[in-house]
Amino acid sequence: DMLAKYTASYLKVPIGKGLKRNKNTGFQHKLKSKERSLNVKNVFEYYNSNNKYKNVLLIDDILTTGATLDSCALALKKAE
Repeated sequence: DMLAKYTASYLKVPIGKGLKRNKNTGFQHKLKSKERSLNVKNVFEYYNSNNKYKNVLLIDDILTTGATLDSCALALKKAE
């Protein structure tokens, strides 16, 4: 959250809220690449249908395999 707020302030863009984690998956750091993808598959849901922005910057504090960001991006694409 702090990283997103700083980045939004620096870029002078609003912070949107709309992705919701619908399942607690725990930490990913001890999982292998394939396990990480399965662990976050279909875990995120986009709930803000009033979003008027077409460009989105997803921010994750730690990027290893990109499984979490991939899952978030898929939820956003499904909401289009």
